[in-house]
Amino acid sequence: RSDRFNRTETELQEARATLFHATSAAAESETTVASLRNVIEELRQENESLNTKMSEDRDGFAKDRSKHNEALTAAEKEAQMWKMKYEENEEEIRKLKLDKASADTQLDQMKTRMSKLEKRLDESNQSSSSKSSILPGMPTVTPKSSDLGVINAFGA
Repeated sequence: RSDRFNRTETELQEARATLFHATSAAAESETTVASLRNVIEELRQENESLNTKMSEDRDGFAKDRSKHNEALTAAEKEAQMWKMKYEENEEEIRKLKLDKASADTQLDQMKTRMSKLEKRLDESNQSSSSKSSILPGMPTVTPKSSDLGVINAFGA
């Protein structure tokens, strides 16, 4: 009986030790599970925070892209405007060159005409000088100095 009692006592102690270890392991598991739940919650919150930040960054990038596109469009419009002004100026320069060439041609024609008129006047003066010697009493034609200034102005 005492042996049996001792065996039962030993088994009881072993069972208590096993129960204590099992309870400790369960408590430790519960602590681990609670700790893991905390870690999971922190990771979930961090993930949520990162998703929010990524979304904000994406929105910011979209706004920046939109602003850049608007600036590019404005720059292209301004470049087109300057190109049109340049082409208008080129056309104006071309017209002015044509006008200058026309004026130069007219000036050359007027110089030639003036030269011919001067020759005719000189010939007329010479002829009237010879006529005045032939025909006494006829006035001789001599150009006034103011007329010569106009003639000289075209010759210059």
